[in-house]
Amino acid sequence: MEAGFQIAPQFRSVPVDIVFEKDVAVQLRDGVTIHVDVFRPTGADKVPVIVAWSPYGKVRAHLPA
Repeated sequence: MEAGFQIAPQFRSVPVDIVFEKDVAVQLRDGVTIHVDVFRPTGADKVPVIVAWSPYGKVRAHLPA
């Protein structure tokens, strides 16, 4: 997503370019593999992680494919 992307008028726009990686496989400690979507700023800087956890799956209704 490019800086300035806005999901809807009532929400703030994205301040920086963001890399969107869909369905990245992550193996948990018990051996189970889950698939997550990763949103991160471009570049190699270390940044904090924000985790959204839900039993209802991943939804990206308004995000670019």
